[in-house]
Amino acid sequence: MKQKKEDMKQSQEGVTLTHEDLKSLEILKDNKDNFFTELGHIKYNEMLLEQRNDSAFDFHTKLKELEISTMKTLEDKYGKGSINLDTGEFTPE
Repeated sequence: MKQKKEDMKQSQEGVTLTHEDLKSLEILKDNKDNFFTELGHIKYNEMLLEQRNDSAFDFHTKLKELEISTMKTLEDKYGKGSINLDTGEFTPE
């Protein structure tokens, strides 16, 4: 709904916006603020996810090292072969 220029309140410094126009601008500002807040949350969660990903890869590296160490220890103790984890039976090669 357009208002004629003469219907708007004027001050010595300029035109005073209508309540509806001010409300529209406030809504626009609030939506922009919400957008940037949401973007900040997304970026923060991306950072946390990257840290978790790095931790998972570090754990995987340590797990592989432990696996190699354990296999070496068992091979030194029992020789080369295979182990049935269900029965605990070692079968030499």
